[in-house]
Amino acid sequence: MTSFMKRLAFVLVVVGAAAAGAQPKFLPTAPQGFRVSFVASATNARQMALSPKGPLYVGSMEAGQVHVIENGKSKVLLKDLNYPSGILWHKGDLYIAEISRLSVIRGIDDVVAKGATPKLEALKSDFPADLNHGWKTLALGPDQKIYIPVGAPCNICPPDAPFASLHRLGLDGKGMETLARGIRNSVGMTFHPKTGELWFTEMGRDLMGDDMPADEINILKIGAHYGFPYLHAKAVKDPHYFSQLPPKLVTTPPVIEVPAHSAPIGILFTDGSPSFSKAFPGCFLLALHGSWNRSKKSGYEVTVGCPDKQNQVKSFKPFLRGFLKTPTVLGRPVDLQWDKEGALLVSDDHAGAIWRVEKTK
Repeated sequence: MTSFMKRLAFVLVVVGAAAAGAQPKFLPTAPQGFRVSFVASATNARQMALSPKGPLYVGSMEAGQVHVIENGKSKVLLKDLNYPSGILWHKGDLYIAEISRLSVIRGIDDVVAKGATPKLEALKSDFPADLNHGWKTLALGPDQKIYIPVGAPCNICPPDAPFASLHRLGLDGKGMETLARGIRNSVGMTFHPKTGELWFTEMGRDLMGDDMPADEINILKIGAHYGFPYLHAKAVKDPHYFSQLPPKLVTTPPVIEVPAHSAPIGILFTDGSPSFSKAFPGCFLLALHGSWNRSKKSGYEVTVGCPDKQNQVKSFKPFLRGFLKTPTVLGRPVDLQWDKEGALLVSDDHAGAIWRVEKTK
């Protein structure tokens, strides 16, 4: 069985473990001074998008659904889509990224309020159809453009663009440009609140052992190549492809290394919340989805990283835990967003849940 098939089989078990509409039988734990609560169910919950008017939109993967959550009640807004993981709300419109298609629903809040049937308007339908690492995350840049990755269609291989690359395009789906290459699988993006730089997570290759190579946090440099498939982490030579490294290719190492196979996804700076920025000034939160083929499971938590002036993190501090009761996986954190009160929303695709973490004192 290939590594991808093993992963797919594992993920399918995960989806089956989360009963649609059922509240999970566990509650994640946070440090003293924070309170965790269950918001609502959303099968296979991935990226979230919060409308200023109140609705929370949630994408999924294998479930093929988009949920809308209001006042603690969740309902399926769309179904039978192809891994609609990426969700973005902007000026009343909801953008949805599937494997090979980027679409938009105009005036989504009014559609929901009226109980009308959503109409998907396709903006771009020619992304690669490869399932492996084909699910996407969306981010809106300060330049009012959509940033979107296309992962490598493999565990390790030398793919051409648009694979293993980060792109951006207009809100109309046109003018896509490739910003950076050599990125195996990026699933989380956020813009630094002060510098405006794009920080993105990247999952390292599998089948090099429990502790190699490290996963990554990168800062976007337009035109850069981040090493895949030749180099991993800061200096790990790939046993198959390093010898094929083009002589003139200059690669950019990650800014921060994350423990191997912990699978960093959501990343969010604390500046977006007055209470969290006071508790963790100048820091970011990082959702570790958790390992799938490591002999001893790692990840399965939300951690805090506090970069120094050189953007280095000496150590990560656990923040939200309880997703793993060894050997049983109870939940897997994915996306991180602030709500209107400055509380942290966490999507969980294993438990099929949205969690809320608020500062109490």
